Amino acid sequence: MTQAKDSVKVGNGLKAFIIIAAVAIIVLLIFTLTIDKEVIPEGYVNQAAVDVAVANAVNSALVGVNEKNLLIEELQNQLVEQKVIVDAVDEVVNAEGFLVDEIFLNSATGYETYSDRELNLFDGKVDFDGESFDAEETLALDGIEVLANGHDYDGNVFMNVFASSVAYKLEFESTLNESAITEDETLVFNFLGTELEVSEWEDDTLIFLHGDNYLMNEGETLTIGEDTIELIYANDDSAYFKVNGNSKKINEGSIGTIANLQIKLEYTIGTTSFRLGQVSILVAEDIEKSVTNGELYEDDSPWEWTIGTGYIGLVLVEDFDEVDADGDTEFQAIGVGETICLPGEYVCLVFNGLSIEDVEEYSLSLDSRAGFDFVRIDGNFINGLNDLDRIYVNVSDKKFYNRDLVEIIGDIELGNTDSLLTAGPVNLIFEDFKVNYALDSSNVGTDNEDYLTDYGILVNSPENSIDDQDWTIAIPEKQLESSFNIVM
Repeated sequence: MTQAKDSVKVGNGLKAFIIIAAVAIIVLLIFTLTIDKEVIPEGYVNQAAVDVAVANAVNSALVGVNEKNLLIEELQNQLVEQKVIVDAVDEVVNAEGFLVDEIFLNSATGYETYSDRELNLFDGKVDFDGESFDAEETLALDGIEVLANGHDYDGNVFMNVFASSVAYKLEFESTLNESAITEDETLVFNFLGTELEVSEWEDDTLIFLHGDNYLMNEGETLTIGEDTIELIYANDDSAYFKVNGNSKKINEGSIGTIANLQIKLEYTIGTTSFRLGQVSILVAEDIEKSVTNGELYEDDSPWEWTIGTGYIGLVLVEDFDEVDADGDTEFQAIGVGETICLPGEYVCLVFNGLSIEDVEEYSLSLDSRAGFDFVRIDGNFINGLNDLDRIYVNVSDKKFYNRDLVEIIGDIELGNTDSLLTAGPVNLIFEDFKVNYALDSSNVGTDNEDYLTDYGILVNSPENSIDDQDWTIAIPEKQLESSFNIVM
């Protein structure tokens, strides 16, 4: 009986095992199928699932990295392009400066003041007597003209810059007390880009220190032109110098004259047992220079000092308005590409010449047809929808006719220009060029050189044109204008 029961138990256990095994196989098959579909059951992990997940993550990461690298590369390229553009713009700005344009021939420019908003001029603070004060540089221009047809112009145009038309100024805040400036309490600032140290300022006169700065070590020799300076010994508040064999002691902050030179001892570091002394000096034949309002900036200079309460500057006092091919004129008019500059070329005006425009050419001659006298004009014309290449002007009735002597009604445009041809009671009129119907007189004179009108019409040799009663002119598409650049 016992054995039978045990057999039954074994049989039942075997059945249970078989059932459990079958269920496990079914579950495994289901899991495998789900893995093939790249679905990982929640909470279940095996090697296949790990491999699939890792592969997907790696691919995703690689795609992300590649996308990021492409984005980074694109941004870097944009930065490089932007830098090139910025550098190019900077180069243009630095090369060309500030453009002043729309200047018509024989028409003077109006008054204009330029500051740090247009140029690289100073606008900031200067320190004096323990305080800071506002200071600003400005450049004022007025009455500059671009002219043609002057003596020896030879058909070229020149910029004429007249006395008082250019003025440079450094102006200080009104609260700065110039009377407080002394040798012990100097006012230091940049003027024309160079440091200027003023030791006295009274109304329209000031005294400033100028010269060359040098650092010298004890025992060192310095040669300036034909003069030799030797630093013999340096103390904490003074130093001994020898100039061309003459010796003298100079106190710190003081000016001493030795032989042909003046030396100001800016500061000194005294000699010790383990260190040679050192000094900073300012050297010139005349360190202290006094200037008054109205004096020339220097000998033969076209610039004059302008000094008053709270400002110091320069103003142009010569006319740059003549052209002399022999070079005998010192202050010549400014040709295309040429400059007029403040001392040290601190600020320059560069003349750019005239704008370049397309032109229409016309020839005028006398003609007789059908018993009438005409002025024949060859060139391009537009009358309404009609294009014409020749027009006749009846000298008697001042009317226009085409080749077939049919009267032309309406405006006559001069080709692709902004100009019209009109017939006045005495002259044919092309903008500001006028010629009479006999073609032996005009408003441009009788010179044998080509003439350029203020509008920009080029008239070939008026003298020969009058003699031959035959004219050739060139009319620009629009009125010519010129420009100059202010550069620093």
